[in-house]
Amino acid sequence: ERDDLLQLCSALQSTLARFHGQEMEGQVRIRRALDAAQRANQAKAQAEKSQRGLIEQVEKLKVSHREELSHLQEKYESQLQGSVQEKQTEVASLHEELTKSHEAVESLKQQLEQSYKEIEHEKKKLAGVETKRKQEYKALHRQLLSRNKEKAGIQSFAQAAVESRRCT
Repeated sequence: ERDDLLQLCSALQSTLARFHGQEMEGQVRIRRALDAAQRANQAKAQAEKSQRGLIEQVEKLKVSHREELSHLQEKYESQLQGSVQEKQTEVASLHEELTKSHEAVESLKQQLEQSYKEIEHEKKKLAGVETKRKQEYKALHRQLLSRNKEKAGIQSFAQAAVESRRCT
């Protein structure tokens, strides 16, 4: 019976160790997913900052171009066409960069959403593992209590036998 109890305790310890290992693995997965989400957030913030900078540059260029065009129109009507085309190319290039930046931001948003989905999936898996661990722990605890009751019964029987022998 003592060996049974020792085996039961050993089984309980190994089960707890296994669950602890699974829990740690789950936590590592969650940390990795959180790190990926944080990197995606940082990249998104950087892309949005870059996008704002490009928008400001475009706005500054637009203002600058308007003023420059007005001045050139007054002085150099004939040279205006070449300058306008050059500035339009520059604005088109900046607009293209802005579009690419917006696409990059959208891609990062999708990556972030995917990371959040992965985190939620890992949370659900961990909740299932934890529930299973609790159920197994309760079953082992019930077995241990049952063994303790049996042991107590045997001990009281043995004590009664010893008392009976003393009386005779």
